[in-house]
Amino acid sequence: MTLIDTPPGWRPTDRAEAPSARSSIAILDPAALAEVLSQLPAWRVDDGALTRTFRFPDFRAAFGFMTRVALVAEEMDHHPDWRNAYGTVEVRLSTHDTGGITPRDVTLAGEMEHVFTATSAELT
Repeated sequence: MTLIDTPPGWRPTDRAEAPSARSSIAILDPAALAEVLSQLPAWRVDDGALTRTFRFPDFRAAFGFMTRVALVAEEMDHHPDWRNAYGTVEVRLSTHDTGGITPRDVTLAGEMEHVFTATSAELT
């Protein structure tokens, strides 16, 4: 597998909403966010965004992860706020059009977990 290939049998989520429909997406309430965090235990809510730090052994692995996620994000038309420093990728997900965390952020977080799992498996 090259750095930009996706894992076998894996397929990104289809674009769920047309751009004009994005602003009608509901922000998740506290109960829904608690449920999300129970299913994505490595994620946290910080200042109105889902956040997570991914760690890799080196820059190449971190950037390979970001490249794969970029393809998914582009397919979803939903792009993360993120930062890379050597083997660390810090991610913040929120839907800017709505001013909070929506199901689109949760979907992208789940996709990132799948890519991270596949990337980590390749490194072992």
